[in-house]
This record gives sequence, C-alpha cells and structure tokens, in this order.
Amino acid sequence: MSTYSILKIFLLNKSIKANYFIVKKNEKNYIDFRSQYYIKEKNLKYKLNFARSVDFKESLIIFFLYPNIVFINSFKYFINYFIRINSKDNFYKKKNKQNHFFYLIIRKIFIILKVKQISLIDDYRISSFFINIADELKIPSIGYMHGRISRYNVVHKYFAFSKIYVWSNYFRNKLVEINNQYNKDKKIIIKKSIKISSKLINTFEKQKKDYTQINLIYVLDEVTNVDLIINNFKNITKCNKINFFVKFRPNEIANKNLIDYCIKNNITFFYRENIYKILLRHKINFIISYYSTLLIEASLLGIYPLMIVNNKKDYLSKELITDKAVIPLYSLNNFYKKITSLKNNQRILKNIKKNIWQ
Repeated sequence: MSTYSILKIFLLNKSIKANYFIVKKNEKNYIDFRSQYYIKEKNLKYKLNFARSVDFKESLIIFFLYPNIVFINSFKYFINYFIRINSKDNFYKKKNKQNHFFYLIIRKIFIILKVKQISLIDDYRISSFFINIADELKIPSIGYMHGRISRYNVVHKYFAFSKIYVWSNYFRNKLVEINNQYNKDKKIIIKKSIKISSKLINTFEKQKKDYTQINLIYVLDEVTNVDLIINNFKNITKCNKINFFVKFRPNEIANKNLIDYCIKNNITFFYRENIYKILLRHKINFIISYYSTLLIEASLLGIYPLMIVNNKKDYLSKELITDKAVIPLYSLNNFYKKITSLKNNQRILKNIKKNIWQ
C-alpha cells in the first residue's frame, strides 16, 4: 500500500509537502485529534501523508479513505524481518541497525519524492528521524506540541524543529531552557488553540459554577501494576461522597482485571469516548493520574490536577512538582479529607493555571 502511494507521487514529478499523523478513530475521522490543527482533509491529496497505525483493519480503512498514505510502521516491520534472519546481534545492536536502516529508507523517500517540508506533532517515537532528515536536506520541519515538554524527552532536549507551535509561554521558556538550539534562528510560536479551542475553554468556564459535588476521574496511564491501581481505587472509594470515574487509555487494550473490578464495584468507566465530553457531562472537577498529559491541561479547564507520586525520586514527577504544575499526592490515605481541603481552596488551582497558562 505504501509503495503504491510513493510510486503515485513519484510519477507526478513535482515537489510536495509532507505530513505525519497518528491513526485514531474519533467522531469526525481517523486522524488523531492532536494532529487536526495542521491536518486538513481537503489538502491531503496535495501532500505525502506519513501515518502511524498499529491496527491492520484501520490501516486498510485509512488507505482507501485518504490519499497518498505511507504507513511508517511498515518499513520497520520489513527491516525487522531481515534483521531477525540475518543477525545474531544482541537487542541493542539490532535496535541500532533498525533505526539506521529506517532513517536511510525515509531519507531516500524524501529525496525521490522531492519533499520540501514536513509537518508533525513532536512525537518522541518519530520526530528525531524527520528532524534529522529535514536538517540534512535543508528543508523546513514544522512541529506541533502534543504532550508535555520535558528535559527528559530526547526530542525536546537534543533536536530542534525549524518552527514549533507550543501551548503557552511556560512551555516556550522550558523549551529554550533545555535546548540551546532554539535561538533567534529557530521560531517558537505560542498557540493555545493547537491543544484546546477557545470555544471549549469557554464551555468549561460557563459550567464551572455547577461543580458543587466532588466528581473525580482516574485517568489511567500504562498499566504495569494492577494490584497497585486497585488499591488506589479502594482508597478513593472509601468515601461514598466522591463520584468516581475511570478512563482507560484509548490506544491500548483495556486491562480485563481492572474492567472486572470496575463492573463488580459499580464504578463507571470509559474507554474510547471523547475525554472532554466526559469531563463536561459528568462535571469533573478533579483529575487524578500518574503521568497523563491531562494533568497539564486540567487547570486550564478549571479542574484540579492530582498527581500520584509513589517514588519521590521519579524525575518526571519531580519536574512537574518543581514547576508547580500539579498537586502531588504521596499517599491516598485520608483521601476525602485531602480532596475536600483542596476544593475549599480555589487559590491553589488559580496559581497552577497562572504558572502554566498565563
């Protein structure tokens, strides 16, 4: 399928711009919402469209639904096949070989198809390849922030887009601080709407006065310790005055044990539903999670961001806590007392919002 798209564009014999986006079914289309700011369906036929998909059925739909699709993962599968057969190297050597051949293949595609620009989210899995290729071929790379900017993210620390759109001045300053490649020659543009539209923010603002109860949603990250998460659920639900909800990660298979626990204990849970609609419908005023990007967004929507911290030496948690971007919880004991105290102190939430979004 990817070969067909490449050949089709090659026969046009003219320069073309490129996009990269993640395939994800939503209410409007199959383009992940994080990419919809710069991906316009009507313009896809004029561009080379790199897509990341892990589902064969969705890949088929995408291929016939949108023009000029090249599945980025297909090259890695092809490379892995030959590395597995022809190499007895250890894991790290194989990984380096895979990355090297992947880079060469994508670079060759850029040259053959005369790609003159690439636009993409700052996805840590792929951005470094595209930025390197763009720099080497002297073509612009346009990045769009889609998650937190961190000194512990290799893409942010060691690679620089020609131009990047970020959510707020806080993220702009953080990017400049951790990556000295962003200077007068590298443009950083603040655009809050690439994450959340003004219309959606206003909707949350209007509804905030109705948040009289404690409505809390637990946003799951990668599930590595089911027993720990169930224990967290138990601590939270000890008090029946908390309206408790659970949100599973939409791009992963939901853990059966956790689903069974939710069903058995009458806990309302969500899987692939739109998170913003969930927050509005259930008047959520507290989000609790370990690492979810929603913790960063929460204060903008008038929601308290509660970060569970099991390890005080965790560098990702420490960074957000130091920046006063979240409210750390080192224990869920006496949870209702803690959360009630927060609800009665609006100043905490206002300060977090000011730190991150103003």
